Amino acid sequence: MAEYPRLQVRDHLQGLWRFTDWLPVEAAGTDDIGGSTFRSETLGALLGLDDLWVAFNGWWPERGAHCPTCTFKDLEVAPTLQRLVGADAPGVIVATAGNTGRAFADLGAGVEFPVVVVTAEAHVDRIWRSGRPTAPTTAVVGIAGGDYNDAIEVAAEAAPLVGFELEGGVKNVARRDGIGTLLLDAVTTIGRMPDHYVQAVGGGPGPIGVWGAAERLAADGRFGGVQPRFHLAQNSTHHPVHTAWQAGRGTLEPGDVPASGDGAYADVLVNRNPAYALRGGLHDLLVATGGQTYAVEPDGAARWRATFAEHEGIDIMEAPAVALAGLAQAVAAGEIGREDCVLLSITGGGVERRHQDAPIQGPSGVVVVPREEAVEVVAKVADGLG
Repeated sequence: MAEYPRLQVRDHLQGLWRFTDWLPVEAAGTDDIGGSTFRSETLGALLGLDDLWVAFNGWWPERGAHCPTCTFKDLEVAPTLQRLVGADAPGVIVATAGNTGRAFADLGAGVEFPVVVVTAEAHVDRIWRSGRPTAPTTAVVGIAGGDYNDAIEVAAEAAPLVGFELEGGVKNVARRDGIGTLLLDAVTTIGRMPDHYVQAVGGGPGPIGVWGAAERLAADGRFGGVQPRFHLAQNSTHHPVHTAWQAGRGTLEPGDVPASGDGAYADVLVNRNPAYALRGGLHDLLVATGGQTYAVEPDGAARWRATFAEHEGIDIMEAPAVALAGLAQAVAAGEIGREDCVLLSITGGGVERRHQDAPIQGPSGVVVVPREEAVEVVAKVADGLG
């Protein structure tokens, strides 16, 4: 069990490293990686909320948001790499649907740390870098006809064959604590704990990490001793967490999980094995915070995505559009009141803005293999980097 001192915000440092006291690293990094929290009166008015705050974790330097690969995965990956480098790990193998792998590839290049990204062939182009091709310390392996869960299985089998670390997902304390810094930034900006926290969910590391930070903040007491109520949104075509929670079950049943993610508006949220039933997982989170879940139709998410861009002046990704549409549902259903303090997690955005700074380039030297050959190939590729 990790132990955390009383939080001291280190304002002489940059980005998430201001909260190094609550990160499992021996020293702060030097890169400026972090999001930005701001109050949105325009969106609030459209939604019928008087106190809406946005935690924007993407690329929007004019607002103080510096996530180089445009999602909150940068918050997770920066302390993870800091920890791996400090432990002299030989390298890491990452299973991804795009965002996590892109963050490991880009930030790993900055510290010349070996990274093997395993993804479905259809998701290879998501492992882009801004202004630069794939670094020599990074390799990308695509699985022909595969999906995210194939990538997870292949990475788990290949990592022990070459001694590389597996990035760990929800079990990775550095990822959980890194994402928790978005709540630390929010409460130190707002001056209090929000009444509600809204996010889209796939596997679960994001909300679980924020919940961990919320528990510690509530115990600290300086920002209010009560945790926010969590509201989690999923695609209408693939929502195992929503199905199980609405049925009042603490476990997932086979019928809760669609065989494929076809038709999902935000396919990065498609996960056949979300961290729902495990101790400290999404079910426990929802119980502890009196939370609620939502299933969002594609047209609703698309409308709110366009609305955000129109009124805030920055593009957002599909997953946070699902969160925003889920927030609209929560307000309409009376789950969130007009005067409540609400924190909306925009987990990715600013890709178009990032492209203006330096053209986005897809990965180079990608190896695409059939599923049955993937474990052997990934291990061989990792061995060549190590």
